Parts: sequence; C-alpha cells; structure tokens
Amino acid sequence: MKKMIVFVLFLMSIHTYGNGNAGILSADISEGARAISMGESFTGYSGDVYAQFWNPSAIYGRNTISFTHINIFEGIKSEFLISSFPLKIGKIGFYMHYIGYGEFNGLDEHARNPYTFTAADYDVNLNYAFRMKKRLHLGISFKYAHSNIDTTNAHIYAVSFGGLYFLKGGMLLGVSLRNIGTKGTFYNDGYALPEIFSLGFSKRMKKMLYTGDIEFRTDDRPQLGIGMEYRIKFFHLRVGLKTEKDLGLLSLLRFGFGIKKQPVQFDYAVIPSGDLGIQQIASLGVEF
Repeated sequence: MKKMIVFVLFLMSIHTYGNGNAGILSADISEGARAISMGESFTGYSGDVYAQFWNPSAIYGRNTISFTHINIFEGIKSEFLISSFPLKIGKIGFYMHYIGYGEFNGLDEHARNPYTFTAADYDVNLNYAFRMKKRLHLGISFKYAHSNIDTTNAHIYAVSFGGLYFLKGGMLLGVSLRNIGTKGTFYNDGYALPEIFSLGFSKRMKKMLYTGDIEFRTDDRPQLGIGMEYRIKFFHLRVGLKTEKDLGLLSLLRFGFGIKKQPVQFDYAVIPSGDLGIQQIASLGVEF
C-alpha cells in the first residue's frame, strides 16, 4: 500500500502544467535546512550558499560546498548538492538536485508479465552573479531538468533572473523571476515548471536576522514566508512560517537550529506535516 501511495505522488508530480502541477518535482522542492526553517524566505538574503536557489543574484561570496538530505515521504528521498565560487568579475554558483522514488512492481503492455521499474527526477543549475553598481547585484541561472519513469524520459530547459539591492543599516531587498523555459512531454501530456515571481527582504539587527518573502506562482495561489534567526556565538535558533501547505495550522510552521564553527556549518530543520508526520531536513557544508 505504501508503494502505491508513493507511485501516486510521483504521477501527481508529472501531471500536466495546465492542471497546476509542477512537473519535475526536484526542480520545485526548496532546499537548505537553514532557509527552510526560516519560512523559505531567502529571496532578499545573500549570506548563505543556498540563497542562490531563490535568487540567482544572491550567490554566497565565499568558496563553499554543502549537501542536504530530506526524507520526504515513504521512501521518497531528496539529495541536494550546492556550491559557490567568487571570481574577480562576479560569482559562480552550481547546484544539482536528485529525487528517487524507489522501485515499483508493474506489468507489461499485455498486463501479464510482472517486472520492476524505477522512477526519479533530477535537475542541474549553473548560476552567475555580478555587481552592477555599488549597491545593486544582478544574476542569471540556467537549468536543465529531467524526469524518468521506467523507460520514458522528459526534459525541460529554463532560465531564472534575480536582483539584490543593499540598503543602509543592514537591510537587503531582493527580486527574482524563476523557471522561464520550455515545456516537456510525458506520456503525451505537456507540462512546464511553475513560473515564480518573488519579492523579499532581510534585515540584520545585532544577534537577530529577519527575512520575508512573497511568491506569485503560475501553479498556485500567492505564498508568504517569514523567518527569524537568533545567534548565540556559534549556535543559531530559527523559526519560520510558510503559507504553502493545507495540512492544518501547525504545518505552516518551521523550526530549526544551526551550528557554525569555521569552516564547517551544520543545519537542521523540521516541518510538521499533519498525518504524514514530521519532515526532517539536514544540511552539512564547508568553506574552503
């Protein structure tokens, strides 16, 4: 029964764009335990390697590599690798995301002979950011996304744009437009990634960090995210809210903590998900 539930979730992820679904799930799942625990509100923040996921202009200014693992639900696993590299004329970012749905039992075209097949999604992203003016940073991201079920494959190419403006007093404003690209075909159904326009801010006040985002999506209603982080030396406590789930009031909340002791950073987040239990996210990164 659990395998059937997982398979149904996978089929939902490749449903047509016209019905409002994302298509390739790996390209639309938020990543990074720190960002997730703060309401996934990093459009206007640049002090984390995962910020480039929300805004390609927000590539972190240090050589960094980080890995995130998520147990999504009943055998669906998400693996995410991300990095940033500052250059003399800008910054380069790269990330790749893989979701494995496990193995399934099926029948051939005559509904007779049983066999086992697998299903998976992945996407690869290359980002570039540069300083346009003293306070203005711009960025662009190129995405290739792939989905596979049994012997059938689908491909999507997309581009994203972003900007950051640095105000006085430790405040940043961010804007991004993501997933402008081609449509894929899966079992004769056409679909595309959801186009997302987001506005965000961040504000640093001594030991506190505040973030906020609003997203406008082509596949769903607008979503609001807010987050707070409190720093105690190398230890960080976080809480956030994201209005994307309909699994009860508690599912809107996110909680987490982080430990940053140069050059290593570990972050952990939890999301209550109603009857589905608690989703756990862990990230481990290193600066070099």
